[in-house]
Amino acid sequence: MVGILDATGFTASNSLKTLVMSKMQESYAKQLDDSSDTTAAEGQARYNRILDDVQVVQSNKSRLSLAAMFVADNLKNITAIKDALFDMKVCVEKAAEAGADTSYWAERFDKGLRTVNSKADALPRNTNLLGNCGQTVWNEPSMAYQTDAYGSTTTIQGKYIGSDMYIDDSNGKKWVPDWGSLTIQQYDTYSNTGNSSANVKTSTDSPSFTNGLRLDSFTEATGAITFTTYPEGGASSQSVTGTVTRGGLDVMPAWMYGGLTTTLDATAMTRATADINTARSQVEAFEATLKAVHSGIKGKEGTLAASVEAMNDEGMNVLRDTYTASAIRRQDVQARYQGMVMTLQSMMDSQNSYASLFAGAGVDKMTGLLYDGYF
Repeated sequence: MVGILDATGFTASNSLKTLVMSKMQESYAKQLDDSSDTTAAEGQARYNRILDDVQVVQSNKSRLSLAAMFVADNLKNITAIKDALFDMKVCVEKAAEAGADTSYWAERFDKGLRTVNSKADALPRNTNLLGNCGQTVWNEPSMAYQTDAYGSTTTIQGKYIGSDMYIDDSNGKKWVPDWGSLTIQQYDTYSNTGNSSANVKTSTDSPSFTNGLRLDSFTEATGAITFTTYPEGGASSQSVTGTVTRGGLDVMPAWMYGGLTTTLDATAMTRATADINTARSQVEAFEATLKAVHSGIKGKEGTLAASVEAMNDEGMNVLRDTYTASAIRRQDVQARYQGMVMTLQSMMDSQNSYASLFAGAGVDKMTGLLYDGYF
């Protein structure tokens, strides 16, 4: 057998070392890549699951945010309605003062009532909790919103807080107010389908609340009414008998309160005051209900927001832990590789004891023996 100090033997031993080192480096690189890939894949899978959960919760939170926004829009309109009703209350009080210009206060009263109705009907029907529910029918509004990704819904019950009316006369005609123009129109037939072409007007006359109508008598308990159109006279002037039906807040235009005077109806101002006060109480009660609903939705939204934040934190922890674990595993593989290198060097330094082993072992077997000891 050739000794290590022999030139030929020395060259052979170093060649074997070079080959073993090459194989060790290949195995080390593969082990390093496998370690990093496995750790990264496991961490990425956990992180992706968290992201999926975040997306679901975030979607539910967005639905609640949208519902809360719609409720807040309704609350803004309630504030405007309250302001209008307060101003109408002032109109009644001012009209009762000595020497008051009742025509002015009556017109301002009617404009306030127009504001009440316009604000009640302002929002689209599917998000309106105050109105937009059909003139002469006044179905109670409601709003449904989706609460999760599976189609579950919650319905918020609304309340019609506009103030509307119509009159069925003794000839089978229907008198319906136009709140935009503050007039009233007589119809042969009136359909509440939203299709104006289905409504057949009796004539083109539309008496104005301001000076085209006069209340002659009204019985609140039964709704029985007698009134005159165009009281100043003329071809279109007529006396009408019928029955009033009211909806919503039950506040009527000023001409239904005698033009805010007691000249023809001693109870007119008392009725106006009572109706306004009742209306204000109803609006304030519903406002309190809707504020509680809004608070509940915002509370749920806040809970989901906290969940999203917690899950995002968890995701960041997963990424950090994955990076740390990957670094530790790489360090471990590197340390074991360094141990193998040192062992190989020791074996080469002790070649006299291992000469026969080096002479007969293949490179793959040698590498395997080393890896068996360290991996």
